[in-house]
Amino acid sequence: MQGEPCVVVDTNEWIATKWLSTPIGRTFCDFVRGGKVALALPEVLQLELEKHRSQFSSDIIARAATALADLERAAGIPCPLPEPREVEAAISARLAPIYSAAVRLSITQEHARSALKRINEGSPPNGPKNQQAKDSLLWEACLELAETRRVSLVTRDGGFYLDRNPERGLARNLAAEPAVVLGRLAVHPSLEDFLKVALPDEVNESQENIEKLVEDKSREYIQHSPDIRKYFTALREAEVRFRGFPGRQRDEMTLAFTIRFTTEQDGSTEIGFVELKGECSFNRARRDIRDFQIRWWVASLCDADEEEEPVHASDVRRWLAERGEREWP
Repeated sequence: MQGEPCVVVDTNEWIATKWLSTPIGRTFCDFVRGGKVALALPEVLQLELEKHRSQFSSDIIARAATALADLERAAGIPCPLPEPREVEAAISARLAPIYSAAVRLSITQEHARSALKRINEGSPPNGPKNQQAKDSLLWEACLELAETRRVSLVTRDGGFYLDRNPERGLARNLAAEPAVVLGRLAVHPSLEDFLKVALPDEVNESQENIEKLVEDKSREYIQHSPDIRKYFTALREAEVRFRGFPGRQRDEMTLAFTIRFTTEQDGSTEIGFVELKGECSFNRARRDIRDFQIRWWVASLCDADEEEEPVHASDVRRWLAERGEREWP
């Protein structure tokens, strides 16, 4: 019997979208709740998510504790913090609508045997001296799911891709799997990439307004980011690219954007650049953007087409991989 299509979201994307709470994460949740696709949670993935959700909750509390301690010292305002387990419970409650309808799949002996064979061979998603038991088990789970439904695996783990670069597609042995050849199993490096395939480009009549808003917010973000500002003394013109997705409300649109500024440095004739990739929500009625978030940034003292100068980044390997130049981390 043919089951409904499902999406397997690997741990790295849950972390990147802060447990599906970013604009892109919320758009994905709405898409799942719309009933056109189901979330799939193979046991091997669920076990890893439970571990990382606990760590994620503890990290949030630790970061908040530092900021609130400064507030209490400066203003004498006590701010009690929740316990990590309370944060975990709140995350689970928020995601309950898609958790409850998720497709579950236990680890089987066949999964373990096939995964062990891949590990011993060193074939992707493994590599020489790079045994990936969890990724091998996850791939076997996706293959079983693909026997009865169309499956999309969202993962940025380099082991799944040719030369560890998503721009080059799946590793050859994975691309040759019958489920992939027949179009029953597809792999995407991010939820944004999955949504680009699953949802139509949201029509908008405010492109220039959106570009200006994104530029203004990006300049403000950079102004408050000394780690970026140290690589230049002046921002020049900006180039904005974005993709729109349906938002939670009728007047809302989720935006995934990339913005690149050219930069100047005092005492140098070199023209550098700063590039940021992020997401936000755009309200058509108010014509403003909210929930503005930067996922990663890069900065260089030279032109982007030159390679002599180093690139400084929050995640430089990922940025170079997206340009198709280096392997994904």
